[in-house]
Amino acid sequence: RVYPELAQVLLALGQPKTVVSELADKDLADRVAQARLKSLAGMAHLALGDLAAAQQAFKAALDARPGDPIARTGEARLAAIRRDFAAARRIVDATLVSHPKSIDALMLKADLLVAEERRGEAGQILETVVALQPHNAAAWTSLVGVHIDQGDLAGARAKLDAMGKAVPQDLRNRYLAAVIALRSGQLQKAREEVQQVLRLAPEHMPSQLLAGAVELELGSHRTAEEHFRRVVSRDPGHGAARNFLVATLLRAGEASRAEDVLTPALRSSPDDATLQRLAGEVALASGDVARAVKHYDRAAEIEKGSADVRARLAQLRFAAGDVDRGVRDLE
Repeated sequence: RVYPELAQVLLALGQPKTVVSELADKDLADRVAQARLKSLAGMAHLALGDLAAAQQAFKAALDARPGDPIARTGEARLAAIRRDFAAARRIVDATLVSHPKSIDALMLKADLLVAEERRGEAGQILETVVALQPHNAAAWTSLVGVHIDQGDLAGARAKLDAMGKAVPQDLRNRYLAAVIALRSGQLQKAREEVQQVLRLAPEHMPSQLLAGAVELELGSHRTAEEHFRRVVSRDPGHGAARNFLVATLLRAGEASRAEDVLTPALRSSPDDATLQRLAGEVALASGDVARAVKHYDRAAEIEKGSADVRARLAQLRFAAGDVDRGVRDLE
């Protein structure tokens, strides 16, 4: 009875390595407990990026208990990671037919809906989750986030107030308050809230990223850079942190350092429109208008429907003396 609970707590504490090293190989006599433990071991492997081991763990869970909802949801997560979203939706929907109150399946369903830009439906599912589990801080966090993403800051504040009553000690209350303050233009309040989180949880990377964004808006470029570099050093593939870091260095007038950060990323992801736009701005800051046009031309090819990219490309063409093509871009 205790081992699955221990695995759940360790995962919640962000210790998947401990789950894998100390609990994943346990063989429990109770089949339901064994299925849950193996499912949670699979989630730990997922958190560590070991997809093959995760798949094996989920299979072991389903061998112990066919149809186990945590294991089935784990398989759906694997499908989503592999970008087979149709399979992910199919698995999670089937799981919810047989286990309509499965928190894991409901949370994943909400994630998939957000990925499809169906935030209203995702919010409805998250409302179901917090009704079933009022102390589920992750569900509250996602629910507040849905309202923020929809631009409904009043709704986000209302849900955050409800979250504060349900899980008053959770640091994500302050984190979300900082996000709302930043979106509302209350920069000093955002700074105070996120610094409170970082004082207690300096390794919380979303807060490091948020703190950098706040400092960037406040014009504290050096401090913003420090926050973004902490995230990039922990996760070199974190695209948002890297892009923020490049933007910070550009605003600080350090185009050559921005290019140092950007070049390896652009080499590995040449079809990333955001990277192409940033590369265009770095080239422009370095005085190379022709190269800036080239990067924005590529960004426009990737993001064919982006008016912003096309308008910026027109500006650069004018700067390069190519008036006719610039006019065509604006048209």
